[in-house]
Amino acid sequence: PSRRELIDQFLDQMAQTMSQKGNILIPTFAFHRSQEMAKRIDTAIERGILPRYNVYTISNIAHRINGYYNKNRQLFTKEIKQQKNPFHYRHVKHLYRTSQIDEPAVVICTSGFGHAGASLRLLTEWAGNKDNCVLLTSGYLPPDSPLKTAKEEGFFKTEDEMFTVHAQVKQIELSGHADQMELIELVKKVKPKRTVLVHGDL
Repeated sequence: PSRRELIDQFLDQMAQTMSQKGNILIPTFAFHRSQEMAKRIDTAIERGILPRYNVYTISNIAHRINGYYNKNRQLFTKEIKQQKNPFHYRHVKHLYRTSQIDEPAVVICTSGFGHAGASLRLLTEWAGNKDNCVLLTSGYLPPDSPLKTAKEEGFFKTEDEMFTVHAQVKQIELSGHADQMELIELVKKVKPKRTVLVHGDL
């Protein structure tokens, strides 16, 4: 599917969960993915695509990165360039801890693979409720990620406990990486003398 179709799927899933007053967990990385998800949700609420809802980010690093994004908005799309502070959101609030959440809520937080931090804490608290949803936007999850086992096996383990997952766990791959055609287009535009592709695991 095209990225536009994937974004529509993402927002449709959010709207469905919001209609049943569920919580939505969106584990992300602090750089780029957090800003993209927050901006898309903020814009969707502003345009009436999504209803008003409690939407939060929990990542101090992501919050700091927002400031750099605002200072360098000329590097973004035409729409973003025209906004004074595009990453100062109107409908998304930054929190410092999960205890500040007013449910039902959407929470965009680190870590992106769910190993630790707010995303793991909220996964343990919200996974047992069928009205809740976990939205995974990464295309890759490492084998030891609790998000991976939650999605594929219907349970996950922490050091102390095993949790059964009743919440919906949906993976919608909004990758920040260039795909094959985008890479080819880049090479055509840059016209390098030599192109070296490196991909592998150490």
